Amino acid sequence: MIRLYTTSDTDSLLELFRLNTPNSFAQSEEVDFKNYLEHELEDYFVYEEHASTPSNEIFINGCPIFDLL
Repeated sequence: MIRLYTTSDTDSLLELFRLNTPNSFAQSEEVDFKNYLEHELEDYFVYEEHASTPSNEIFINGCPIFDLL
């Protein structure tokens, strides 16, 4: 499901960022990403999936960056 970002997603998004470092991002960019989430965010979306396990955990699997005009 694609939905709007909420501040409770921050830790999951930072973990995704770290999983893609250094292949897609430089480690130094994490500070910029966190600043973006905390101070510069407009419309930001996340993609989440519900696990098919007894606990029905929710995982954030993506966070495309684009601004809606």
